[in-house]
Amino acid sequence: MIRDMMLSRLGANMKKSYAAAATGTLLLVLACGPISARDAQGVLDTGREIQRLQQEEISPRLNAIAELREEIEPLEARLRTIEKEAREIERES
Repeated sequence: MIRDMMLSRLGANMKKSYAAAATGTLLLVLACGPISARDAQGVLDTGREIQRLQQEEISPRLNAIAELREEIEPLEARLRTIEKEAREIERES
């Protein structure tokens, strides 16, 4: 019973929070007014810049990192094997 009451209160509080957030969002939109074409163009330019950076700078670097990982993984495996062999030799001594 107490659990049900707590869940009921929690649900009521959540509804109030959502209503307050929705009201706040609407008031903010009304206060800011419509987005100008210039502002919208700035958003588009930013999106294009992000896309350009992704294609020209980020992707090549990620590819280089992937290639290095391919080279490093066999070396790490060999290192683990050598370390394991060294521990076995130490145990035998």
